[in-house]
Amino acid sequence: MPALVSRLCVSSAEVDIHACHPPGARRARSGSKPPRTSQGRRARSGGIDIHACPIPFDACGCRGRTVSSVTRFLLVSELSELTATARSTLHPVRAVSRLRGWVEATLTDGGLCPDAPVTARLELPLSGLRVDNPLLGREVERRLETKRHPLVVAEVDRVTDAGAGRYRAAGQLTLHGVRRPVTGTARLRVGPGGELAVAGQVRLDIREFGLRPPSILGLRVHPDVEVELRILAAPSD
Repeated sequence: MPALVSRLCVSSAEVDIHACHPPGARRARSGSKPPRTSQGRRARSGGIDIHACPIPFDACGCRGRTVSSVTRFLLVSELSELTATARSTLHPVRAVSRLRGWVEATLTDGGLCPDAPVTARLELPLSGLRVDNPLLGREVERRLETKRHPLVVAEVDRVTDAGAGRYRAAGQLTLHGVRRPVTGTARLRVGPGGELAVAGQVRLDIREFGLRPPSILGLRVHPDVEVELRILAAPSD
């Protein structure tokens, strides 16, 4: 972990992938210092700025490019976060939690090989869920039945290239003991040491998972939830 943190210049919850390779640049060897480029810029405070990496993607497949074998990437939990936002009768309600898990993918020269399968498993321990309204948070915990269902699991089994560095992801989500198919969108960039920085979005209706929207003291939460993911994953090798 210290080597990873040093390489990414991590400060608090901020990630600086400032040495992303420009088109045609060689990937830095493991353990070497990443080159500085004029194209890199510091990530915005409070999250991972995947737009700081000007790395092109090959939308036409992996032909003619150096292709790695399938690599497993482990989420850096301290820098991987889910934010769920729902409207209510009074104001937006937000909940935040760290994520853990893995991603398996095949990389080309600084990009994702669209011809190879991509799979992932993301886990959200509900014990770490934090709601911005403490009273509502206790009601959310009660309705989620966190002691009975302590874990939310997303399993990605299909990723397709949507162009311009965007991808469509499909898989299964298990929430409150109910497993249902879900789809979402994501942007992905590859860092100088082969790290993956991912930003994704998905919309859920919690009623499809057997949950009633929480309400307390005149505040009623709507069932539609916007989920945003910010993930940093490092090669497990």
